Amino acid sequence: MQLYPLFFNKGKHVGKDIPAQVEDARQRFPDLTIELLDYFGNANGLAALVLKHIGEQD
Repeated sequence: MQLYPLFFNKGKHVGKDIPAQVEDARQRFPDLTIELLDYFGNANGLAALVLKHIGEQD
């Protein structure tokens, strides 16, 4: 199973809460493989895409 945090920045949830919950789930369900992916806001090209979208507004 892959977990993809759909957050724009690495705040408390991405940095502490979610990893702690994933670790808890791994302990409770040792047969379940959980991969914590990088959060959405850290995607390459995201800043350029946001700027492009802003520039396209009327």
